[in-house]
Amino acid sequence: MIRLYKYQIHEITNDDFIFLENIFEDFIEKNKIRNITRSILIGKVGLALSGGGFRASFYHIGVLARMAELDMLKDIEVISTVSGGSIIGMMYYIRLKELLERKDNSSIEKNDYIELIEEMQKDFLKSVQKNIRMKAFVEYNPCIQTLTQKLGEIYQEEFYGNEVKLMKELYIKPNISNKNINDFNPHFNSFEISNKVPILVVNSTCLNNGHNWRFTASGMGENQYMYDTTIDKNIIHHYTRYGQFNNEEFDNFTISEAVASSSCVPGLFDPIELENAYIENENIKLVDGGVYDNQGLASILDEDCNIIICSDASGQLNDELEPSSCRLSIIPRINDALMDRSRDQEYELIKSMKDDNKINGLCILHLRQCFNVSEVSPFNYKNVNKSDCSKIYGKNLDKEVQEKLVKVRTDLDSFNDVEAYALMNSGYTMTSEWIDIIKQDQKVFDNYIATNTYSWEFLKIRNKISSSKNWVLNKLDTSEHLFFKVNPFTVSIPLTCALIILIFLLFYFFCNNSSYLSNALIGIGTLLMGVVVLKKCAEKYLYRLLKYVFKLILCPIGIFNKKFLNDKYVNNGKIE
Repeated sequence: MIRLYKYQIHEITNDDFIFLENIFEDFIEKNKIRNITRSILIGKVGLALSGGGFRASFYHIGVLARMAELDMLKDIEVISTVSGGSIIGMMYYIRLKELLERKDNSSIEKNDYIELIEEMQKDFLKSVQKNIRMKAFVEYNPCIQTLTQKLGEIYQEEFYGNEVKLMKELYIKPNISNKNINDFNPHFNSFEISNKVPILVVNSTCLNNGHNWRFTASGMGENQYMYDTTIDKNIIHHYTRYGQFNNEEFDNFTISEAVASSSCVPGLFDPIELENAYIENENIKLVDGGVYDNQGLASILDEDCNIIICSDASGQLNDELEPSSCRLSIIPRINDALMDRSRDQEYELIKSMKDDNKINGLCILHLRQCFNVSEVSPFNYKNVNKSDCSKIYGKNLDKEVQEKLVKVRTDLDSFNDVEAYALMNSGYTMTSEWIDIIKQDQKVFDNYIATNTYSWEFLKIRNKISSSKNWVLNKLDTSEHLFFKVNPFTVSIPLTCALIILIFLLFYFFCNNSSYLSNALIGIGTLLMGVVVLKKCAEKYLYRLLKYVFKLILCPIGIFNKKFLNDKYVNNGKIE
């Protein structure tokens, strides 16, 4: 009825709200009618935060900052997160929980969200600059935990504090009329209040069957209605509420484990294991959510959101004039191509849904927004398809800087101020400009207007780009590298001399004692042959052995990085 009323008069004014309140006052509490009307007119808003390590986390902060200014965050009903998006998404959700439970819902204002994001941005950058990855390498004990479990503990310590530790403790009891509502259900009650209580979905990937695994405040598992069982014949682990598992360990699943499982890059970090959670002798292993869906859109669609905002800072496939023919290089390139295809298909799906009016609004934000596309042919034909929206690059968003940001590494190490501020500014400016552009075709976004601009700390990068652009570009040149962003030989002369002497002594030893080298090679070869022959028996124990070797190698590297390189890298990109 409300939608029909809007269709007839096009825009609902304050007088119309009063008219609707008079109609429904016998059925609905008067103080809820305006909120319900607005909720129905706008629709269910979902926000997807993609994977991409800390590159994605910082980009998402910029997007959230602009959404706070536009007063959009109060309407978000679902937040779907992946990997780096899960790290920052969980941090935002915990702070939002505190706000919604502390302050009366009707009195929460736009400035409350702005202050929340500003504090979160400062705290997050401060923690990231401690180098989370190296901290995990140094501190984890392979005798009692996996590297991923240690990573989760560091997430808890650095980002989430000690007030909320379990997934089931994320349940939000909003303050309504100065009373916390214990039985509040976001699925059925959020449309009655002005500041929505969003559902947080942390996405992971189940290695056992290749399905999407979800963690929420109420339970975890797979959505049994998501898969076409006429095609997909793999086992489905039903979404199960906490308290219904046979093992108390799974009923008390921690937020650190959930986020760690969503962000544990396969090959670098161990899977999170759920042994005998569903059936006997089954060990469910969870890895990075980006393996299944790096944009987090599957969960948004599954929650029936009809307005979708996707903040996508995932790594995108770069053109290469001469790709490597080396087998070791081809494998990651093929993986990147598969990920790129998966991303394209997801966007094709939601764009077709928008064209068919199955969803009311769609806002996709990504690092290559409005880049030009080149076309070539064998007969010297070359054309550049210039983007219609290339005007977004200008005073506040530099095209050359943006091209550098596209290549920023997907990692969980230290990010200096230049990298962090540039990424946050990119997300912030892209959100601002792109929403203004899509308002021409999607009137639903007309509800969001920024009355003023907040002086965010990360906006300092704009002045730096204007005054010292080459300095900024130079700092971003190293951002794509996982290692050697700071040359270890530039740290100190004594250390350099010590390393050179050590290398020389090792070289001299092996040159004059060739038998040691040959015996070592024979021993390694014999060990490898034994592993091949006894693969099934040796696999489990070899994995344990490699964990200890991994620790022995990484611990001194991590200590060296923390003591000599990390502060130097952070200070090199400091913005005062």
